[in-house]
Amino acid sequence: MAALICGQEPEAGLVPNYDRHDQEIIRRATAQLSRHNHFRCHLESIAVDCRDGSLLLEGRLPSYYLKQVLQTALRDVPGVRRVYNFVDVVSATGLSSV
Repeated sequence: MAALICGQEPEAGLVPNYDRHDQEIIRRATAQLSRHNHFRCHLESIAVDCRDGSLLLEGRLPSYYLKQVLQTALRDVPGVRRVYNFVDVVSATGLSSV
């Protein structure tokens, strides 16, 4: 499953064959993150993918708080049935989920 990085346009030929509904959910989710104060500086470290209304989140964030806020911010995006949050927490203080 290839995920789309929020802050980047996909390269030609690398975008999986999404149906229109999943494409719209990805568009709404990335737009939601780009407007969210907590994630404006983290967009390039978060990947968003969607299959059949299930949102898959991957990437890295500096705190467990941001990981939870990310999931909460996207759970009410229209069309999202379930959110799978596989974001790793990587902190300069030594605490990490990886």
